[in-house]
Amino acid sequence: MDVKVKPHPRFTEIYQVKLEDGAQRLATRNLVPGRSVYGERLIRFKGVEYRVWDAFRSKLAAAILKGVQTVPITPGVKVLYLGAASGTTPSHVSDIVGEKGHVYCVEFASRSLRDLVDNVCAYRP
Repeated sequence: MDVKVKPHPRFTEIYQVKLEDGAQRLATRNLVPGRSVYGERLIRFKGVEYRVWDAFRSKLAAAILKGVQTVPITPGVKVLYLGAASGTTPSHVSDIVGEKGHVYCVEFASRSLRDLVDNVCAYRP
């Protein structure tokens, strides 16, 4: 069975992925093709690269899987992300808002902030 990707029925720029083993996952279109942020799987489908979004590492992804009604993060918006840590969820938020949006991150732990800057911010417009 091949990997299949389809748009999420409710949320823009969030995708549903069906993996080879039949497992269902969320994904975002990779804003920086070829680059993984936290070791997540990269998938190519019909010429587009997607990053599998690990719901065990992201409360936002878990909330979407559990049926949250509203995700006000859409292309072009500005997002203030408090407690960004090393950038797992903010990187997916960045994929969603795209090049015309902005994600402003706040993190007080110096090690996490360094990882965020070195592994996410340095590669995203």
